[in-house]
Amino acid sequence: MLERFLRRIRGKAADASAAPVLIVALGDSVTQGVMEVDIIDHEHVYHNVLKQMLESRYPQATFSVINAGVNGVNAAGALARLERDVLRHQPDLVLVAFCLNDSAAGRAALPKYRANIETIVKEVRAKTPSDVILLPPNFMASRDNPKIAERHGQFASLIFERQNDGTLKAFVEALRDVARALCP
Repeated sequence: MLERFLRRIRGKAADASAAPVLIVALGDSVTQGVMEVDIIDHEHVYHNVLKQMLESRYPQATFSVINAGVNGVNAAGALARLERDVLRHQPDLVLVAFCLNDSAAGRAALPKYRANIETIVKEVRAKTPSDVILLPPNFMASRDNPKIAERHGQFASLIFERQNDGTLKAFVEALRDVARALCP
């Protein structure tokens, strides 16, 4: 697991002239860093925190991260931009984070979601030397609360429903199944 990525880190640490270790974060608004309406939190987004942790652990290596997160996009949308945002960069590690927007379509969309995630992993593996990590989502709100932006009120009831009726959990289980099968 992550053997190539770890080899690249060791190689970069040993040879300062080697290309930086490259990570691509492919995902939705959480990956983009949208934690509040109209604000992208570049500092605290998960892949930047990972980069900082890696820099601390491997101070002789250089890491670069491409943020390929797009607000509102699902796994199908990611396939449409996979070449542009991931494959052409030939990354060392790809973080794939889709589930929240996909689950909004309901359980009927589950087979297509699973197929899209499988295709993303297979394409990355076939066309790059990258390791892949599939990231489960943070869970959504389960009830109305004052932290929900007024602008998101129109989606709130759907979010509550998907969280409370087990739909999001079913999507997470599908993601875990794909991870077990394709990302050992």
